[in-house]
Amino acid sequence: MSEGKCVTKIYADGRLSATSAAQTAKDTYKDPFFIGCTEQFTKTKDHQINAPLLGCLDDIMIYDHAKTAEEIQTLYEIMK
Repeated sequence: MSEGKCVTKIYADGRLSATSAAQTAKDTYKDPFFIGCTEQFTKTKDHQINAPLLGCLDDIMIYDHAKTAEEIQTLYEIMK
């Protein structure tokens, strides 16, 4: 979080490549969790998938806390 606002940061090859305003994570034990697209409920409460990723994802890691830029760079260097 930055100044009380959630921020998504995307790193490619250990370097920051994009940032965006974000929403807090929802309870992924009860709701579906999507990577590479956005989701919304329709009026009938069905899931609608928007903006699907065109391409491939490789090496996705999910942690229970936000990593610092230095930690991400270290992970990149270790895994190359």
